[in-house]
Amino acid sequence: MTCKYLYIDDNSEHNAKGIITGLQKEGVLSVDFDNPKGDWEKERERILSEVFKSYNGLILDLNLEEMPNKDKETSHYKGSSLAQEYRNLSKAGKLKEIPIVLLSATVNLEKYFDRTNEDLFDLIVPREWLNDPILFAPLRQKLISLSIGYELISKCKNNDNNLIELFKYNLDLENNRFLSEMKSVICCPSHTVSNFIIKNLLEKSNIPVSGILITEEILATRLGIDISKSSDWKVILEKLGKYYYRGVFSEGWERWWMSGIEHWWKTDLGIENSLRATTANQKIDLLKDKLGLSAIV
Repeated sequence: MTCKYLYIDDNSEHNAKGIITGLQKEGVLSVDFDNPKGDWEKERERILSEVFKSYNGLILDLNLEEMPNKDKETSHYKGSSLAQEYRNLSKAGKLKEIPIVLLSATVNLEKYFDRTNEDLFDLIVPREWLNDPILFAPLRQKLISLSIGYELISKCKNNDNNLIELFKYNLDLENNRFLSEMKSVICCPSHTVSNFIIKNLLEKSNIPVSGILITEEILATRLGIDISKSSDWKVILEKLGKYYYRGVFSEGWERWWMSGIEHWWKTDLGIENSLRATTANQKIDLLKDKLGLSAIV
């Protein structure tokens, strides 16, 4: 599946070429560029057109009012207004739901962005972030993941709000509060489901004290391991493959189920003390003993 995004910016296509080229990858992700229409009704006509139905993602600049478009027309609305209109039309059943990404200069985000509109967007990306070419690949993966994820969310909503299908995981080990919140959220529009999962599961997994999903760095910390000095780290990751996150948006966010890691520690390794109650040095000794490894520190 090739994901196809439309990128709307009042800048010229020439000036946006670096971003478009950096994000695109043949057979995987294509990005079409266009200016805002300059007229609100023309903008509505665009997103309601048959051509627009071919897109499964939208990238918007915030401040669409600075530069006239190629027809010398200046817009008098912001990207957030366009995103709100799209969400309203989707809610009314006139459009399928697709991910919307806000890509704008930090100065414009700070000056013009109303934070009450955050939930309209699946991702908010400062344009300066892409000054580093190495960051195009992870953003591309997130864009692809969002498109695939919206399809999965829609499928699950049409299948009795099937959470196991959504997360590709047996949720018996998860806490009741999380399950209760998800059962409530899955009934909402897809962008609300997306926002909840990204903000509360995927992005929070960067925070050491968070719980449900964790990054590789935090996984290593929980196990007391220094990745840079442990050549057997990949062996441990293979052992934990069962608890690798394969659910919605997993193509763009690499994570592990913390409940699964704790279950593995207690049940598979047969260690009585919990991870939290075991010191880093004790964890290393136990892992070496239980797994027959030596190259972990």
